[in-house]
Amino acid sequence: MRAGELVLADAGYCNPPGIAAVVAKRADVCVRLNRSALPLTDHQERPFPLLRKIRTVRQAGETADWYVWTRAGSQLIPGRLCAIRKSEVAVAQAHRRLRRKEVQGKSRMTPEAREYACYVLVFTTLTRKQASTRQVLESYRLRWQIEITFKRLKQVVQLGHVPKLDDQSSRAWLYGKLFVALLSQKLALVGSTVSPWGYYLLDEAPDAQPMA
Repeated sequence: MRAGELVLADAGYCNPPGIAAVVAKRADVCVRLNRSALPLTDHQERPFPLLRKIRTVRQAGETADWYVWTRAGSQLIPGRLCAIRKSEVAVAQAHRRLRRKEVQGKSRMTPEAREYACYVLVFTTLTRKQASTRQVLESYRLRWQIEITFKRLKQVVQLGHVPKLDDQSSRAWLYGKLFVALLSQKLALVGSTVSPWGYYLLDEAPDAQPMA
């Protein structure tokens, strides 16, 4: 990492030591919030009332952001929490995933979990002068599309292992797999939206609410 760079990452990297490492290099981070791994506070280090705050974002497409802090050792790191309400379709999909995990014994579908599933929450160290709430969310959307592409290559196309021994057959196998990958990508682009909240943030959409 270098000064001035922006690190885009998923929730698996959302923890105080990781964010502190980025900040130490004078870089910035934009990461999907992991509520259990990243404790958030206000400037007086009181627990941030996350659920109460996001409940104010009621309409699909509505955004908001708030100043938050997180502690990494002796360092108190300032940041912003950016939130967007998902579309009803995206909410229904998230609730189905919660139900599958509950059936598989991986988690419990609590009322709080159902509420959190209605939102995409992103933590960033970028200030509002550096990026608006919409720009932060759009940056995360781009990273999310890359992740979906890699998942498609691994799960649908099975492009992870070449079961061939000679150059010609390996090349033919790879060409066939790449053709399927490009075709699936083309089909995916036919859809009107590729984002974790279910729609694009249009230029004419209202910006974030004032931070409290």
